[in-house]
Amino acid sequence: METRVAGMRRSTIKKKIPKPQKNDPKETPDPKDVEQKQKDFEEIHKEIVEQSKTDFYVPSWKLLLRIFTVIRLISALTAPIQDCDEVYNYLEPFHFLLFGYGKQTWEYAPQFALRSWLPLSLFGYAIKSFHFLYGFTSKVQLYYAIRVLVSLLTAACEATFIRAVNNHMGGRVAIYTMFSLFFGAGMFHASPSFLPSTLSMQLVMIAYSYGVIPSPTLDFLRGLVRATLCLLPFAISSVWGWPYSGILAFPWIVEHLFVRGTETFAANVTNEKIIELYKNWRIQRIVSFSAAAVISVLLSVGPSVLVDSYFYNRLVFPSLNQVVYNVFPKSFLTDPNAVVGPNLYGTEPWYYYIVNGFINWNFIFIFATGTIPLLGARRLLELIQKSMYNNEDSTKTKKELKVELEKKQLEDKDASLPVSKKPTSTPVLLFYRTFPPILMLIILSLQPHKEERFMYPLYPLLCLNAAVSFETMRIMTNHVFYIVGANEIVKRSIQGAHYFTIFILAISSSLSVLRMIAISNNYSSATKIYQSIPRPITYGRNSANESSGPLNIGPSLRSYVLQMIKWNKDGDDLGTESPTGKSNGNLLKTVCVGKDWYRFPSHFMLPNDYKLVFLLSKFDGLLPGDFKPMVNSSLVSSTSATVENANCINQFEPRNILSTKEPELYCDYLIDIDFSEKKDLERAHYELDNNGKGATDIEDREPNYRLDVEKWRTVKCLPFLNSAKAPIYVRTFYLHGKAAWVLNKIFGREKEYWGEVCLLKSEKKN
Repeated sequence: METRVAGMRRSTIKKKIPKPQKNDPKETPDPKDVEQKQKDFEEIHKEIVEQSKTDFYVPSWKLLLRIFTVIRLISALTAPIQDCDEVYNYLEPFHFLLFGYGKQTWEYAPQFALRSWLPLSLFGYAIKSFHFLYGFTSKVQLYYAIRVLVSLLTAACEATFIRAVNNHMGGRVAIYTMFSLFFGAGMFHASPSFLPSTLSMQLVMIAYSYGVIPSPTLDFLRGLVRATLCLLPFAISSVWGWPYSGILAFPWIVEHLFVRGTETFAANVTNEKIIELYKNWRIQRIVSFSAAAVISVLLSVGPSVLVDSYFYNRLVFPSLNQVVYNVFPKSFLTDPNAVVGPNLYGTEPWYYYIVNGFINWNFIFIFATGTIPLLGARRLLELIQKSMYNNEDSTKTKKELKVELEKKQLEDKDASLPVSKKPTSTPVLLFYRTFPPILMLIILSLQPHKEERFMYPLYPLLCLNAAVSFETMRIMTNHVFYIVGANEIVKRSIQGAHYFTIFILAISSSLSVLRMIAISNNYSSATKIYQSIPRPITYGRNSANESSGPLNIGPSLRSYVLQMIKWNKDGDDLGTESPTGKSNGNLLKTVCVGKDWYRFPSHFMLPNDYKLVFLLSKFDGLLPGDFKPMVNSSLVSSTSATVENANCINQFEPRNILSTKEPELYCDYLIDIDFSEKKDLERAHYELDNNGKGATDIEDREPNYRLDVEKWRTVKCLPFLNSAKAPIYVRTFYLHGKAAWVLNKIFGREKEYWGEVCLLKSEKKN
């Protein structure tokens, strides 16, 4: 049997165990001592063999894919959108690509060009392929198809990641990582998100799947392939996804260039040949890395520059622009005194990611961040144990027999290696595998602008770190008991460390499931309420609430079948949507939002002939505008047109909102939050103006529309948590019935933290 830890193959005994050597004939050995030593030797052998068998069964890639697919599909269908950037920076531009209208943020204005159209374009082809097969009849179906497709990609990457960990870091580490990913609340909302950080998370898993492969020293071609397969996903992740995810590649680059690795040699290779091959191994590594870097840059940067230059109608590299904006923001301004840069958006204290990491990952996050100290302690214990064995007398003890047996295994495997060319130690390799997320966490914590989505690429690596911590603690337990001479406890300590890990994973998984339910239960209403908007009536064989025909975003098999069997004969209109956003010749209707603009789930959740309009609220930053209408059905005519109502300093733009003080005359429907205290404002998101205006002015800008029954009729309301007032245990975990009631009584909290998100219909608009 064989096990692998951090790329180092550890072989168990393959040969018959040698019997203890006979004593000197001149000496008369005590028969009891001989019998006891033989018994100890056989017991140690049995212990090692059994320990090697404790590597858990890790499912095959296909089975892993099925399991992860089921779990991620649940996330796709139940997890609410966590960040309004997902809506306005990605779902809305994607809606524009498909239907020709949507909201446009300043990052997509060609004069700034901070966002890439390449991932959206590629994803558009994938969605159109799905549409060709299934014939989506509503944009709601399309919305969930997007999330399902992202979830399927995540599941495939997770399955690949787990199999690579199993092959090169051991079965225990793989199974611990797998269960952490299964039940991690962070993966619940990260896996289906339509965000570049989710794309980076997927690509980082692929990169790590090749990065954990031991660096080949003697085979240049194999080293080049391995380096390319690792660097290319990192490069695509940085260029097409989130630029700062490239930081995760730095430790791997150091390992590839300067760390010997775990490559071993066949028994027939002479020492002279090995020394000759080793003369230029670092030069070979540098050459292979350089070639891989050139290939990766060409395959990642080239397509981005070509596609984005086409959409913006000028030579542009959006990922570079994004980095320049965050590092040298003044280069985007003509006024040197203006305030610009990432500090304008979402500034948080340094411990923000630590708090969020614990909320989403609880004990997994604690063990993940403690991996490096544990590896240092493990290495120290190994040195202490080695020193003790070197200084012991010749008395054959149980633990000395243990060491001799282990040394015998290593000698059988690496007999042909010169002493100076031994494989790199396991703790050193594990350090390079586990340091990237710690490095990234430190860098992100030092930045003033913080968003939870920035942590997405780290989530699978944190699970890996926690798994390595669990395995390291098990090994450290063995070392400690051997050092103190408690040989009889060693066997029980192995099982004890294993049960401890299972206990931690069970507690963490339970808390994570409660966290997932809380997220869905507390905040999903903001998306579901839009499905209550009446759908257009079909002009054809069906009068359902939604169009009975496929959406007009490309050909579909269903439309061909309908034509062949003549379901739409006699000129019946199937109610499909035109690329300009008009359905059946009618003008677009309007759905208005005020203070809840950041909860809008995108135009995909609106019926075919509806569009979103912003109302005046207390938010004084820059709201997205609308993409300019296309000329001659050309997307480029809109994406390359200069946007006058956009700026990079988060300055309020009145042209992006409805200026009238009588929205009931313009809006067909309105979405608004109604909390239990009618005069309460959401202070968690907005602060009072500093221009001397009183509370009356603020309330006039954010009235409780639901109370004005002469102008608005309530269509439907759904419960929604007021996070500004809810206690932390309600926001963080799902507590049903008596559990929440008991905690409210203990902490003196009355149940006044629930409000309602309501769909209102105008009574004044004709």
